[in-house]
Amino acid sequence: MKRNFMVIGLILLAGWLMLFSFSAGAEDQSGEKKEKAPPPNLFAYKPPMRGAPESRMGGGTRGILKKGFPYLTALVPVHAGLTTQSSPTLYWYLSEPSPKPIKFTLNDATIGKTLVRVDVRPDETGIRRIDLSEHKVNLSPEKEYSWFITMIVDPEKPQQNLLSEAWIQRVSPSERLTKNLAETDSAAAYAEEGIWYDALAELSRQIEAEPGNAILRKQRAFLLESVGLSEVVEFERAR
Repeated sequence: MKRNFMVIGLILLAGWLMLFSFSAGAEDQSGEKKEKAPPPNLFAYKPPMRGAPESRMGGGTRGILKKGFPYLTALVPVHAGLTTQSSPTLYWYLSEPSPKPIKFTLNDATIGKTLVRVDVRPDETGIRRIDLSEHKVNLSPEKEYSWFITMIVDPEKPQQNLLSEAWIQRVSPSERLTKNLAETDSAAAYAEEGIWYDALAELSRQIEAEPGNAILRKQRAFLLESVGLSEVVEFERAR
């Protein structure tokens, strides 16, 4: 009886080895592994180590969602974002055409002076940009500026307006950033160093040059997700 059990065991083992060998041979003949290809390397935004405030939203907020109106938000982290450019590009988002006028405002927070206040088109949706060079603005180093995207719901009642607030500060590039910019993708180098505005601007310029590039759009969605802009991420991933 014991011998019969040993024979049965050997037969089962031989069958399992034959099945394994056949599966491995089939994989070798195809030259391909059955595992899914890993996703492309994506980089996230890393907040700067230079002591940026935890929050610079002031009396406003980053994103505005009110029933009956489109979603409006500045594309920024919750602290003061950094740039190395004297005239950077700012980005914001509008979920659908606005029934009300929208204005962009830039203030010098140090002296409380308005540098720019202009109308922006309320009928263009999605991720929008404002190039400060078009408004002849040059940011001074190490000075904070506030900027706003405001939907004018009622000109007679400013408290009814929908306002998305953001902050920006110009800094000098570090030696490490300068080195990395020469060796790697510039958007990734800026994000690694905590230079939010330049990382988003460079990545967005790449998308403008290759609008059909799904990998670049996936990367921008991941960058936005890393600062909690989930509503905008949904829009980006649907493109």
